[in-house]
Amino acid sequence: MERELERMTQLPLASPSAFLRGQELVTNFQESLGRAQRQHLAILSAIKSREGSRAETLAREKLR
Repeated sequence: MERELERMTQLPLASPSAFLRGQELVTNFQESLGRAQRQHLAILSAIKSREGSRAETLAREKLR
């Protein structure tokens, strides 16, 4: 489990090629990206804390 978490933290959540050139300058995009990063961190925190139900709930909420 610990090794897998370590491996996961080394992976990017999104590839730089997933974004369009200049997209980072759009205010709504910046807000959306910040919100997504906070959601990912909350999910990871729940996983690290062994709170599977919370992690699932957060992931489902993110998908909406």
